[in-house]
Amino acid sequence: SLHDALPICRLFNIRFFYKKVISRSLSGNIKKIINNINGAYCVAIYVGTECINGKYTLQIMDKDANIIGYAKIAKSENGNKYIINEKETLEYLNKLNLQSGYIPDVVCFDDINSILVQSTKNNLRKDKNKLNIKHINFLSELYQKTKVIYTFKESEAYRHILDIKEDIEDNYIQIIEKVLYKLIYEFDIKEIQYCFSHNDFYTHNIKEYKDSIFVYDWEVASISPIYFDIFHYIYEQKIKRYKNSLEIFIESILNDKYIDRFEENNNIDKSVREPMLIIYLCEIIYNYKFNLKFGYKEE
Repeated sequence: SLHDALPICRLFNIRFFYKKVISRSLSGNIKKIINNINGAYCVAIYVGTECINGKYTLQIMDKDANIIGYAKIAKSENGNKYIINEKETLEYLNKLNLQSGYIPDVVCFDDINSILVQSTKNNLRKDKNKLNIKHINFLSELYQKTKVIYTFKESEAYRHILDIKEDIEDNYIQIIEKVLYKLIYEFDIKEIQYCFSHNDFYTHNIKEYKDSIFVYDWEVASISPIYFDIFHYIYEQKIKRYKNSLEIFIESILNDKYIDRFEENNNIDKSVREPMLIIYLCEIIYNYKFNLKFGYKEE
């Protein structure tokens, strides 16, 4: 049975020391749920980020300190919405029977206490933090199985650009007007393709597993414009991790051989890439500005 104490941290993060922990009592509800998980013996707690989707994540281990799953516990009502979204997303994705990658299963869900327990895999390896064919194969299959087309002026992307224009400072309004002009008249965007997207697809939410990938943390997933996950992976790598300029980020995307492969796999005309990059950048502004998918505002 599960220990009465809840490990908060493991010394040195080494399995040999996993029992030597600072402890506090488990709440009865959490303990009862985890006690019913086959093989559960010990847990370690991680404090989530302090944002609207803030949560505690419990790492569930067996007697040999092998990780057998994760439990997510919402810190607030807003956090609960993200946990419910992840639960529904995992159930939806598992029905798609994806062959090019792996995602967690829902082990159990307690909606009263906002607790989601999901599975993991053994022998996971770190993502190499570089877009590769494993990512492209996974995202291609997700695109093929979930793609949908909207009229551009009836799409969320169009409404988001208008929302930015309404809320932005006067000296930037002309820039947004030029963006809309370019998309509608120069690129002649009448329709826009969407597909189901992770929306935070980057190296910390991906592990290598066997000859493909294991993708987790689906709490902000939704239908998004095509390329969103691909662009976001490169954005996190080029802009956030290595602090490259926006010019380097754009150049990387416009000349990336793996994006070429994505387009070839899915019969997407390469001319779509540039306008979709503009739309992606507007989506990033919208997400940060209106505190929606990423849970905090960019200062």
